Amino acid sequence: GGVVRGVLTMSYRTSARSGGASKSGATSSKQYGTSGAISTALPTEAELQQSEWLVRYIGELAPFSTKEEDELKENVLGRLAFMVRDWVREVGIKKGLGAQLSGEAGGENHTF
Repeated sequence: GGVVRGVLTMSYRTSARSGGASKSGATSSKQYGTSGAISTALPTEAELQQSEWLVRYIGELAPFSTKEEDELKENVLGRLAFMVRDWVREVGIKKGLGAQLSGEAGGENHTF
């Protein structure tokens, strides 16, 4: 499957066991969106090599984080989210919204 010009297509093999219409294992394509895919062909060797090169290049420009770094970021962001919700609740109470409404107000952090 893949995304082509905003259209998601999924290829799958049908078989007698899965209740599919084809016993030969033929590939069929299910369309999502308003137009069909430009191509349903598998990537060429050159395209696969270009994809690998792009992943390496992006990794050099902005190195991927380690599992430990990801866990630290999640921990810090979780604590920050709690602090923001608590701050929004406190401000709401001070503004006269009441404890329940202030607690439901929430507050969100968006990272990029």
